[in-house]
Amino acid sequence: MMQAAETGKKPRTTATLTADQSRLLKAMADRQKVSVSWLIRHAVDRLIEEESRGLQLPFDIPSPAGASDPKRLK
Repeated sequence: MMQAAETGKKPRTTATLTADQSRLLKAMADRQKVSVSWLIRHAVDRLIEEESRGLQLPFDIPSPAGASDPKRLK
């Protein structure tokens, strides 16, 4: 099976949002004249940048089932 990078396609990720999150993101996108997808990619880029500079998230991220060390996921 070919990977997304091999076919030139971008990988896709699905996230389930609350109704309020979806409504607010749509309103933000409309005001900024960008897509909701762009807003999400921008937010992910900022999160990755902040983490790479050693900044800690203001909340604990639960470990996936069976993973004893969250750093294993990197």
